[in-house]
Amino acid sequence: MFNPKSFNFEVDTADLSINEVTNLHNIFFVSKDYDWWYEVLPDDVVVDIGASVGMFSAKALDAGAKKVYMIEPSKKLLKTAVKNVSDYIIGNNGLPRVVPINAAVGRTDIDLSNVYGNNEVKLMSLLEFCVDFDVEQIDFLKINAAGAEYNILHRDMFDFLGTKVRHIAVRCHLDAQYGSIDKFREWRDTVLNPMIALGRVYVQNDTYIEKIQSDQFAELMPKSFMLYIKNW
Repeated sequence: MFNPKSFNFEVDTADLSINEVTNLHNIFFVSKDYDWWYEVLPDDVVVDIGASVGMFSAKALDAGAKKVYMIEPSKKLLKTAVKNVSDYIIGNNGLPRVVPINAAVGRTDIDLSNVYGNNEVKLMSLLEFCVDFDVEQIDFLKINAAGAEYNILHRDMFDFLGTKVRHIAVRCHLDAQYGSIDKFREWRDTVLNPMIALGRVYVQNDTYIEKIQSDQFAELMPKSFMLYIKNW
């Protein structure tokens, strides 16, 4: 348990190590990785993919988000996340503001067991999620999926992302254990570069765009980094 200065309540960190807790605190409250480009506004609809213990969801709710969909494949982490946002679950109008979903998001036509393991967890595409939960528009899509991000934002979703999702903050991983380098290369060429050409992609480090487009991007870029995509 710890009490971030930005919150007026304690956050349950489940069984995370002190290093993991410190890293999460720095990401959400120091460098503000996920809301560097766009901060959640009142009445926004937020989708938190890879919700973990719910720190980003709690920040979004604290900022006045109308509804937050917390998607997390780990039942234990999701249970902790629900506990951490318990003060926000019901809005002043009596309607639910939080929808916890125990699932993984990605392409349903390929094998993702190397990312999510062989555990029995529901797998759905982002489009299926929107249909199943009647989500017509996403104001803020946050993704931290440990290598599965390229299967979430794949090229078949290009038109959908451009018309239904206003802002995206995605942590990209180049960890070789998931074949992420090859996956990133394909994703860069088919999805990211067209968005860069449209002026939709933003980075904290001005050198990242040039490095990403280099053939040596795996050596030039950090093993994980943030990208921000603005569609509207």
